[in-house]
Amino acid sequence: MPIEEIFTCLKREINPSICCVAKPAENGVEVILTEKVRRTDPNPPALNKLTLFGFDEVISINQDLVRAYYPILLPTKKAINKTCDGILLAAIKGKLYFLVTEMKSSLSNMDEHILKMQAGKNMVSYLKCILSEYLGIDTSSWNTYYCIFHIADPKRETNESLLISCDPKYPMYFCVENNDRFSALKLINESLI
Repeated sequence: MPIEEIFTCLKREINPSICCVAKPAENGVEVILTEKVRRTDPNPPALNKLTLFGFDEVISINQDLVRAYYPILLPTKKAINKTCDGILLAAIKGKLYFLVTEMKSSLSNMDEHILKMQAGKNMVSYLKCILSEYLGIDTSSWNTYYCIFHIADPKRETNESLLISCDPKYPMYFCVENNDRFSALKLINESLI
């Protein structure tokens, strides 16, 4: 199925209330990831908005609004109900991807990052199954990458040797600023030129 048909079908079928808004921009399509800031939060997140741009097409699912698993099924496995900020179904330079994304204001609690990425992997597995079974979309050739965006933390260093990550236990870390813009090409280790 051609990419245009795939995204026409996805946009028609996926409930828009669980998606971040994607809109056309000068360099393709962009999506804005946001983190809710509660007035009562004593330590509000320093990273609460990030614009990803340069997609051919993109649908960003807010995993907080989707529960693929019923908690009573495995009640002692609390990590199964962790969520990521965005599960992106994306077309970039004519190729299809699942991008599991999370925004972090600090690099503390790295184990928590991995649990969120693993929950994202579970959601991607679920999406692959239902897209195939109910919409006839073959996702077997789609790559899945795991990305964490974070504010610079002078106390900790991130691994800059990874270029992309297909493993939720070793996500790729990208240092950004709040309200930053970030190219989709960097997510798949493609040249910006």
